[in-house]
Amino acid sequence: MPHAEYLLLEVRGATLDVRFRQVPFDLAALRRDIVESGMPHAERWAAGWR
Repeated sequence: MPHAEYLLLEVRGATLDVRFRQVPFDLAALRRDIVESGMPHAERWAAGWR
């Protein structure tokens, strides 16, 4: 299953706390939402998510 990735960075004084996260997402739903969004060239943009 595809996933999105992001990083949480917290600074406390001279200390850095770095946490990496991955969140699964539904690729078919993403493509559908892109096409239904009404944005210009949505079909072409959605085709890039395979």
